[in-house]
Parts: sequence; C-alpha cells; structure tokens
Amino acid sequence: MDQMPEPDKQIEEALLAALAGELYGETAEEFGPADVRRGIEDARNWLEGWLSRHRQDLCAELGRRGFRSSSTVDAIVDAATMVDVIVGLGLGQATAAIVAALIFKWGIKNLCN
Repeated sequence: MDQMPEPDKQIEEALLAALAGELYGETAEEFGPADVRRGIEDARNWLEGWLSRHRQDLCAELGRRGFRSSSTVDAIVDAATMVDVIVGLGLGQATAAIVAALIFKWGIKNLCN
C-alpha cells in the first residue's frame, strides 16, 4: 500500500483501533500501547478477510439499492445505506459504522470493481 499522509494514517489507525475495540470487547479496555498496535493489525486483517467473504453480497445489495459514491449531501445517504447493508450482512450497528467509514476511507470506487 502507498504511504499515506500522516493525518490520513492517523484517521485510519483510529478507525482500526475502534474496530479492534469492537472485536475484542471489554478485553480491549486493558490494552497497552503494544496491544493497541497489534489490535490495529488484527482489525485490518479481520476487515480484509470480512470484505473478501462479503464483497460480492455487499456490492450486489449496494447496486440493488442504487448506491453511488457522491461528494454532495447524498454522501450522508450513501453512508447510511452502506451501514444498513453491512448490518444486514450480520455486523452490529457500531461495528458496521466503523467498517463503512474504513471502506469509504480506503476508496469506495475500488470496492465493487
């Protein structure tokens, strides 16, 4: 993966740390700095695996709903649609919101191509 500018990397790592917190639950409250770093990598690996298993269903449902990535006010509707579809694929609301944010961060245009 190309080197990200520092603020982008910080945002991605914060989202991945939040995802790790969702994945590990209460155990994550006791994480030290090394555990957080490992949690970020675990979350990245989990998300990549989840996407590889669910990409086809996710893209099909987004297409059925007329989803399009937009830079206008429609982006809020796009985000809500993405979260709703991810919840429908079995993730909880909080986890789905984090996953949706990471998908948008990584580039939605590459998801279903």
